Amino acid sequence: MKNWSTYELEEAGYKIENAKITNVDLSMADHGVLTLCMSLEGCGWGCVYGGYVLGKGYVGAKEFEGSPKGMESIMRIMDIVGVDNFKDMEGKIIRVAIKGWRDTIKIIGNVLLNKWFDAESFYKDETEEEKKDIPENVEELRDFVAKSLKDKYNQVDIRRSDSDIVVNVKQMSNGRNDVWIQFPYFHSR
Repeated sequence: MKNWSTYELEEAGYKIENAKITNVDLSMADHGVLTLCMSLEGCGWGCVYGGYVLGKGYVGAKEFEGSPKGMESIMRIMDIVGVDNFKDMEGKIIRVAIKGWRDTIKIIGNVLLNKWFDAESFYKDETEEEKKDIPENVEELRDFVAKSLKDKYNQVDIRRSDSDIVVNVKQMSNGRNDVWIQFPYFHSR
C-alpha cells in the first residue's frame, strides 16, 4: 500500500479538500457482496466513497465469505477518521485527494494528521500478491490446478490438447459427479 504524505500527494497533482461524512453504510443489499459506502460533502460537491467488495453473501445465503483485507480496510478507514466505533464516523470531517472534478475519490486522510489511506493501492497490492501465486508457464499451471483440485476431490484427471487444458474431476459421491473444466491454453502471459 502506498503511504502518502500531503506533500507527495500535492507533488503528484492531487488537490486536497475537506469533506464531511454525511452517511456511512455497510450493506450487502441488491448485489450479493458486502460493501462500505461513505457519503461525502465538500464545498459545492458531494460523492460516495467506497464500494469495494469486503465479503460475499446476501440475506438468505447458505454460505458467506469474508475478506481479511476488507476487514482491515474498515479498520484503516476508522483509524483515518479517528473513531473507535463505526457509527461515529457520520458527521466527522476528513480530507480527500482528487485530481479533478470528475475524479473518483480513492485517497482519504485525517483532517489534522498527515495520515492517508489509499484504497486503490491497498487492494491493488492484494491483487498483485494473488497473481504471484499463479504459475508462469502452462506445465506449472496444470500442476497448480491439479494440486488445488486434489485437495477437494477424490480423483482428478488432467489432459492437455493443443489449445486447451481439460480437467476431469470425479467427486466422491458415487463417482457420478464428473465436472469438465476447460480453459484456454496460453503460451505466455
